[in-house]
Amino acid sequence: MDSLNVPPKYREMEVILDILFRSSKELLEASLLLSCLKNSKPSYWFSAHSHCKFTALVEHEEGGEVTKFLALDKCLPGLKFLQIVAIESDPGPCEVQYDEEWLAIAGKFCLSFDLSMWRLWVLLLSKN
Repeated sequence: MDSLNVPPKYREMEVILDILFRSSKELLEASLLLSCLKNSKPSYWFSAHSHCKFTALVEHEEGGEVTKFLALDKCLPGLKFLQIVAIESDPGPCEVQYDEEWLAIAGKFCLSFDLSMWRLWVLLLSKN
């Protein structure tokens, strides 16, 4: 993970990603996920099928924002693969939004998906 040049504020996330991703392909995906996390600064980040269960708080310098990170284990008997999380939302109508950067990353690394569907979403989003 040293080659990623992770700043000190993301050291905890660096350790987490090092635990989760071991092979070179997975390391590349991890660096893309870390970049996506740093750029989007979401309130919550969930990771499934992570080979272990753990939580972390990732602090972002700008504005004191924090990402609550939850990784869950593989879905096998005796493992901690499920957790119910209550997330408060703002009152008002619900709105679905898609992150174009995440769609691009998912489209690149998820060969089992029908990419024509991703292209359709990106096309629809670019017209708005």
